[in-house]
Amino acid sequence: MKKKIIIGIAGFAVAFIIGTIIFINLNKSNTPAPELNQEPSKQEITSNLWDDQAGFTFQYPPDVTIDKHDEDEENYAHVELTQKDHPGNLKVWVKDTTAADIAAWVKTEKRLKGATITDTMLGGQAAKEIRLAGADNLMLVAAIYDDLLFSIETTLGDSGYWTKIYEQVADSFAFKPPEPQEGTQAVGENWIDEEEVIE
Repeated sequence: MKKKIIIGIAGFAVAFIIGTIIFINLNKSNTPAPELNQEPSKQEITSNLWDDQAGFTFQYPPDVTIDKHDEDEENYAHVELTQKDHPGNLKVWVKDTTAADIAAWVKTEKRLKGATITDTMLGGQAAKEIRLAGADNLMLVAAIYDDLLFSIETTLGDSGYWTKIYEQVADSFAFKPPEPQEGTQAVGENWIDEEEVIE
């Protein structure tokens, strides 16, 4: 009789332990994992797209002010970014050049004497990144594309702020075919003046 009681108690104890383990495991699988506070990724940071008819695009933060400098009739593009709370600026230039490549251009630029120059890429093209310390405190990257000089120049008043803007603009910079001006039409990759077409 005692043997049956002991076996019954042992069986009940084993069943109780197994039931408890199953119950705990079921509750664990139904409990949602705690959410982690994560920093937003680069893709989640808000940015605007600048699309210029001179043949390039780039992304920039929405808190900057952009001046296209329409009064500049010498250059193909002269786009200036400023921010009222951060001294300094960033300029994107598109200019004529007689240099055969970016290395030749760097050699002809007297203002870059004494600058730190490194090889890099801009919009998939070979480029030079130039840092000029001193009063100018200038950082720029330049490339030659379609026989034009494209450059991004940053005057580092507020160095921390403008370095980030410079990196965002340079990393997102892309070349695109220039838009035709009014009164022109495409012939292959070139644009011709419609008034000059003789039938």
